[in-house]
Amino acid sequence: MNKYLIIFILFFSIGCFGIGQFQKIFSLLQSATVEEELTPAADIELINPNLKCVNGSYIFEFAINNKLKFNLDSVILEVNSPSSISIASNLIIFNPYLGPSGVSGIISVPLIGSLNAGQNFCYVFRYETGGPTILEGCVAAPPCGPCASFEQNLSCVDGFYLYDLTILNNSLDTIKLLKFTPDDPNVAIGEGEPPFIQSNPYTHSVNIAPNSTSNEEYIVSGSGAAFPNYFNYTLTLYDVNGDSCTVRCEDPSLPIESAMKGIQFPECEATCERTKIHLSAN
Repeated sequence: MNKYLIIFILFFSIGCFGIGQFQKIFSLLQSATVEEELTPAADIELINPNLKCVNGSYIFEFAINNKLKFNLDSVILEVNSPSSISIASNLIIFNPYLGPSGVSGIISVPLIGSLNAGQNFCYVFRYETGGPTILEGCVAAPPCGPCASFEQNLSCVDGFYLYDLTILNNSLDTIKLLKFTPDDPNVAIGEGEPPFIQSNPYTHSVNIAPNSTSNEEYIVSGSGAAFPNYFNYTLTLYDVNGDSCTVRCEDPSLPIESAMKGIQFPECEATCERTKIHLSAN
């Protein structure tokens, strides 16, 4: 609003209506001025909004550029569509506050619910709950399945359990490291090659490119107690960026969705074939 017009109205109000009415008019003008400053959508700018797939779930990532003339301590993020998506908290707090012309770090908001690849996730930003929309938009969901697919087999070879695991890398990055953590502390796992050392947990370096398959062979052993009924464990896969994906090989008797179902340990006795001495007659 033009400052000269404001001055004219103020003096006119004092002369015609007295100081009490002037105070009311001044309050209305002040609130109108504040509303005018907060309304424009250019007050904040969203930088690189995108959906990131992590372990089969989506995370909404973005940064905020504060174009206001004062500090920004929080904003409200709301899901506009689809109705199948929600977030745990609408309040995004800047600590410390985001000053004028300041740019936040990357903000990551996990989404609760499911999206199909190519489906739009639409969002709305407000300064306060129920306030006017200051920014809105949509981003398309990328493909987001499990980070890997598996085939497995557990067999007995001369008193040892041989575990064959085929891994298909479904992610966009090369998998460099596997970490096995069997549920039973008495169960250990290791490479099926000399020196045949098993441990719990056990880490193994690999090189599985995106959309590629790796066939791994391990030996599973036990100590101090009988083997459990099923070979259940947690597998963490680390990519070249240091990001990880954790999957479960779960007891098949439990009503739980998991990447793999635990295989039952078969009977396994040594045949002593590996210790036989073959003598030749001269």
